[in-house]
Amino acid sequence: TIKGMLHTMLPSCETFLDVDNLTDISNLEKHILETDLILIFCTRDYITSANCRREILEASRLTKPMLLITETDPNKGAPTVDSLRQELSVLEKRGRVTEAEV
Repeated sequence: TIKGMLHTMLPSCETFLDVDNLTDISNLEKHILETDLILIFCTRDYITSANCRREILEASRLTKPMLLITETDPNKGAPTVDSLRQELSVLEKRGRVTEAEV
């Protein structure tokens, strides 16, 4: 995993992975505030997830550095360039995640 490789190469690196560390989704923005760098592993499912959209918006609002890694294997959820462009464009224009998405 990316998290495992980071710890192998840089043992002092502290990582936060939502599926491992996030116990209350309402604390998502707090954790982003406390983060130095946001690494996004982008798949088809990531970009359409309301909470992942919240993550992107909050990181952007706080001007946090973001590192985007995109899945390239279509069998493992690789997004198309067009779908990414479309989803991010909608999110950028709207600037928020709607209640209907949550």
